[in-house]
Amino acid sequence: MNNPSATTFQVSNETTSSMASVPFDSSVRSARTIAETGIPAKAISSSAISAALDLEALKRTIQTLVGPQIVETERQIAKAITSQFSEVQHLSNQAGALAGKRLRPILVWLSAQACECYTSDAELDAELAKIAASVELVHMASLVHDDVMDQADTRRHQTTVYRLSGTNAAVLLGDFLFTRAYAVAASCKGTHPARRIARAATDLCEGELRQQLSASNWNLSSREYFGILNQKTASLCSVSCQLGAWRSGSSLAHQRLLAKFGRYLGLAFQIFDDWLDYWGDESVGKTLGTDLAQLKPTLPLLHYLNTASTSERQRFLAKLQSQKSEDLRWATETIRSSDAGDATMIVARRFAQKAIALIDSLPDSEARSLLKGLALFSVSRAS
Repeated sequence: MNNPSATTFQVSNETTSSMASVPFDSSVRSARTIAETGIPAKAISSSAISAALDLEALKRTIQTLVGPQIVETERQIAKAITSQFSEVQHLSNQAGALAGKRLRPILVWLSAQACECYTSDAELDAELAKIAASVELVHMASLVHDDVMDQADTRRHQTTVYRLSGTNAAVLLGDFLFTRAYAVAASCKGTHPARRIARAATDLCEGELRQQLSASNWNLSSREYFGILNQKTASLCSVSCQLGAWRSGSSLAHQRLLAKFGRYLGLAFQIFDDWLDYWGDESVGKTLGTDLAQLKPTLPLLHYLNTASTSERQRFLAKLQSQKSEDLRWATETIRSSDAGDATMIVARRFAQKAIALIDSLPDSEARSLLKGLALFSVSRAS
């Protein structure tokens, strides 16, 4: 018998007034239509993703379309984190070595090129490179701080700055990267990029704080949960898309549409990240299992707790609160063997599908196709 106090999670987005209800029980695994979305769960199944997404082809096409622009973005990043002091430069190099997918810079460039008005020229591309570098520096800073909070040993198959240089150095390096991000944004023409990136960075920090303060809150509401994700991950993806469209001279309507696309993609990406923390393997390239160890109420855990019987829930929470390694292993396996993985994936795929459907109104272009490919990638990647 399910927990009588189990709640129904509301899959919401703060940028819209609509809200769809997704009960977290065994029915979420069926090929039914997710309430009020008009999108069948089966519409974006694993087989559909595999058929739709050739990851290597996606990488090659992105490289062809925006490869030189990403190279210029990398140059801007390297320039921004250069220090005259060798010890600071050493730490900057450590952070630079952890460079990942560069998702946010790619979103900036593709969003710019997805608009009919985009015409490449040196001045425009220089401004877009600064915007792309700034949002990526904010992201890099947040990852350095994340590794401190998670006490993570590895990221992207490499030892973290936290593990190599200690807590104090990692915290200060993250601060340094934040200041460099704002310096790059401030060097853009006009104040709009700096103001928007600063707002997104504020959202990110507030979201991280809210998540830290929600530890052990097993009654976290759906609005609070998705609000945290909306701030900590989706805000930076959203501003990347919006500023790319804005700098290319796109209409306000297209800017808003792409900002919402980035928000949905960011939500899908983060929910899938929460799934990877339980069901990922060594190919993920970072320390796994940190969410449960730190008592973070992410979607897999909340789903399990909201569908377990009263006795199962009480036993689980008692094991979790003990913080003994054997009890944490038991809790992890309990979640892994439940239907929480399927439920989490359906919610992640729903946001990816909403992102894809949203940009159908944009002019048909290679950039638009690649944005759709990135939405699929967000819920099918290995890391």
